[in-house]
Amino acid sequence: MKKRNVLIVIILVVVFALLWKSCGGLGFVSLNKNAKATITFDYTYYEYGPRDENGKRPEPTLRRVTFTEELTEEETAAIIEILDGKVSYYSPMPSCGFNDDIAIIIGGVKFAIGCDGCGSIQNCNNLQFIDISNEERDIIDEMFTSRGATFPCI
Repeated sequence: MKKRNVLIVIILVVVFALLWKSCGGLGFVSLNKNAKATITFDYTYYEYGPRDENGKRPEPTLRRVTFTEELTEEETAAIIEILDGKVSYYSPMPSCGFNDDIAIIIGGVKFAIGCDGCGSIQNCNNLQFIDISNEERDIIDEMFTSRGATFPCI
């Protein structure tokens, strides 16, 4: 009976190790606290006006919102505080939409923000994901919306 238990434990360890290896494992976000941060947003969409009295919509207008700016020291400190030390992981099927044109770059590392407003961020350099709270998402959204961006942007 004891040999059987040992065998089961060994099998479980091997299976777990193989799964860990295939998923790439977990990591931790490690950021330089003195790094400069840039915010970038480039989104093109159609804007539809209200329907007329016959219920017909006017032709849509093509709109584009685009900016790339250095974050303030306060914003940089806030985003580093949000991300630094967080667990990052690989996901074969992320549930959020990401676009690396909607991102924050910190010390050369690009973090794409979930375009649909979800609580995940993608590290574009290693394709790992980071979960953030709703409050942290609100702070990040404010950095974008104060510059003219809107969410969702899919």
